[in-house]
Amino acid sequence: MKKFGFLATTVIVGVAVNVYDYLVHDVLLLKLLYNKLPIMRYGSATSQTTLISDAAVPLFIFADFVAAFIFVALYSWVYKSSSAGTRCGIQFGLATGVLINIPTWFVCSLQLNHFPLVLAIAWTLAGIGWTLVAGIFTAILFKRKEPIMLKH
Repeated sequence: MKKFGFLATTVIVGVAVNVYDYLVHDVLLLKLLYNKLPIMRYGSATSQTTLISDAAVPLFIFADFVAAFIFVALYSWVYKSSSAGTRCGIQFGLATGVLINIPTWFVCSLQLNHFPLVLAIAWTLAGIGWTLVAGIFTAILFKRKEPIMLKH
């Protein structure tokens, strides 16, 4: 398989995680969870409207590309060899997913009024899935021309 540079990998990972977010949030969780939670409805409290405003969609898409850029940058810094392999991508994705999502969503469920625990669990699992997808795609696609190192 052809390997890509940093920016091409970032764009491909960004597309992959946007597709993942659409499938998880707009298809799966919308049907299974979001429509049952009043906190997740946009618009009047009695109507079954969409999860978010249509105006916010471009922001979510852009945020996924920014997150993909940061993810690929961190991956390239942690793994000095471009032949780290899919296993390393899975490990990196799982580690970053657990590190970021468990504290974030469980603290939200404890601190924010009307933020249900079931939503924290769903978003934790969805977030870990996001980082696994990003890790797998990054490991498969990325080829570093020279190691990216922090200057001492």
